[in-house]
Amino acid sequence: MTFYFVNGGMEKFAKRAPEGSKSIPQEIEEAATRATLDLVPTKSKKQYELAYKRFVEWCDRNNVADKYRENVMLAFFEQNSKI
Repeated sequence: MTFYFVNGGMEKFAKRAPEGSKSIPQEIEEAATRATLDLVPTKSKKQYELAYKRFVEWCDRNNVADKYRENVMLAFFEQNSKI
């Protein structure tokens, strides 16, 4: 699968589907990626990139390998809502 994410700019990385899982065809992944690249308005892009950077740094500090799970994001939001 191919994903794009913001980390100081748009970057591209590859991630394989876990063994035994149903994989999504490459064309579908790429179409979804293209559709999501322009979702962040230019006006708020810097704020989004900063928030994403804080999330990634938080995951690194907390030794979180699987960043994009619901429970990880909920814990991040819960801890950061107290700041």
